[in-house]
Amino acid sequence: MSQSIEEHTGARIARIRKQRGLTQQGLAMRAHVSKSLLSKVECGQKPASPALVAACARALGVSTSELLGQPYAEELRRDRMDALIQPIREGLENWDIALDWETVPRPAALIRADVQRALVQRRQAQYTDMVRDLPALIEESVHAVHTSIGEEQRLAYECLAGTFRCVFTVAWTVWRGPPRGPTIRVWPRCTPTCARRPRCRPAVMTWASG
Repeated sequence: MSQSIEEHTGARIARIRKQRGLTQQGLAMRAHVSKSLLSKVECGQKPASPALVAACARALGVSTSELLGQPYAEELRRDRMDALIQPIREGLENWDIALDWETVPRPAALIRADVQRALVQRRQAQYTDMVRDLPALIEESVHAVHTSIGEEQRLAYECLAGTFRCVFTVAWTVWRGPPRGPTIRVWPRCTPTCARRPRCRPAVMTWASG
């Protein structure tokens, strides 16, 4: 069955679910989500949250990229960049708020294994795959932080810190532009009582690497 470029995430979940011979109830049980929520997502009545996509991907034995749609080349630097970054931005904005989550978080040890995989992707510059997985990992880590105690909560915070390291790399990679040589910022010398100091602007020198 050919996949339309207009196919939304819920439709992809439904298509792959049917290919696996699963009913909505069967997938909902495997993914630990409600059947009514899954039904609304599949028919496009409700957007698929990052955590739900990740849960369905694990239950179906596919990557989140397959459910979200295959990326275009260089998409981190082109028109689809905002669509990839926005879920990460939303996750960061809500990291300290206990929200009404749609899915049950996995044990922190399992989340940590996926965060470690994202950190490997970070080191290997596999940014597109990493960006697709980050929103769900952030959401799941935040959920675990707010719903666990003791050692489990400590591991959850460790997971969250790992996702933040990945986010920093994404931000640096996306916004730095074409590779350039080192940049030196030199702040004007001011006295401790300088009234203009908050408005002082740095002198910037850049040069291309030889």
